[in-house]
Amino acid sequence: MKEFTDYINHCASQFANIARCQVCPYEQCINDCADNAGADCYSCLSKIHRRANKDLTYRCERIIYNYILKHGHRYASEIDRIMSYFTDNQRIPLSPNVFSVGCGPCTELFGVVNRLQNRVVYFKGFDTNAIWTPLNNYQRALFPGHDVQFMNQDFFEYMEKTEDHVDILIFNYLLSDISRREDAAFGSDFIEKVVALCEAGRISHIVINDIYLTYGTGTGYALMEEMARKLQANKNIKWNGCRGHFATPNEFQPTYGKKCNDSLTFPIVEPSVKPFNPFGTCGSLFMLIVIQ
Repeated sequence: MKEFTDYINHCASQFANIARCQVCPYEQCINDCADNAGADCYSCLSKIHRRANKDLTYRCERIIYNYILKHGHRYASEIDRIMSYFTDNQRIPLSPNVFSVGCGPCTELFGVVNRLQNRVVYFKGFDTNAIWTPLNNYQRALFPGHDVQFMNQDFFEYMEKTEDHVDILIFNYLLSDISRREDAAFGSDFIEKVVALCEAGRISHIVINDIYLTYGTGTGYALMEEMARKLQANKNIKWNGCRGHFATPNEFQPTYGKKCNDSLTFPIVEPSVKPFNPFGTCGSLFMLIVIQ
């Protein structure tokens, strides 16, 4: 996909043109960014993604580009493969409204457009962290044939102020982020609001893609299953869904749903990304929900 290759090369160029931090913005930085050991910023990025992290977030430009160069092919491919389960569904219109909440670098946009090739996609990405805005603006320009918008606002506040119907709602690695940074009450309230929108008939499909960790608390998996339970308990909602995974779980993690092909649909072909050693396979677990 030319647009994705352009995106990767843009990120590599931007990363190369940003000087290393002389003083890292992260007090808990593992390596001095001015040293070769911290040259690609992945030491800090990996710490942000740890399950035990409650405070660190994205506030360094070099890190956001590293994020895409390390994870982009994997994340775009995961959404592309998951979306294949929906493309034959008669309820997806020719011009679907696709919303992604907590979109950040929004690699899911490429998976959506690649999978829905015969449709004009009306895409809205929501993220309250403005650090992603320059990247999102670049992404929007890549797709002149689609209506791509990015909103620096809360998704639920937007839904309260509009009458938009969401054909496909995406949570791409968002629920694990919520489970790390917020308390259980916040996560439950988030799920309740999503279920309320389903009950009101404003959402048709939900894609949840997240880290393959199946602990009962503090994980995206836990919130996914909480959503399934609350949908099941609501007598006003008819729904069905499926669960699946890409990576083979280790001995401490049970198998989650159907095993799916884990090869990348966005292959690593850009020479500019090779120094970042990007992930070469899909590795998540996911849940698909269809509101009937």
